[in-house]
Amino acid sequence: ALATIGVAGIVIFGLLLLWGLAILIPNIAVAVRRLHDTNRSGWWLLAPLAPYAVGLVMAIMATAVPDMAILAGFISLLAMLAALGLAIMLLVFYCLEGTRGPNRFGPDPKGPAHEETFR
Repeated sequence: ALATIGVAGIVIFGLLLLWGLAILIPNIAVAVRRLHDTNRSGWWLLAPLAPYAVGLVMAIMATAVPDMAILAGFISLLAMLAALGLAIMLLVFYCLEGTRGPNRFGPDPKGPAHEETFR
């Protein structure tokens, strides 16, 4: 398998992996900050991941009880659709304007105290 990828492919993959790891924490920080701007908890960031737990349980169930494979597959499909819906919901949260004035996460970054920043 490595012969078909080649050395250049392995190097590019390694660089992309390092880049992904380097930007992971800043991406999480920006997403949580954006959720806080809209007066939502940063825990919403994990919402699209929850249905994957359901999918994992269904995969285990389908392996343990083969007669339930069709039902487990259907429930897994519904869970993946739920994950997509939750990801779209997060995108909408990111696009909404932040709450005006202070909220439970602190002062409004676009409030009167920071007017000179946005001129």
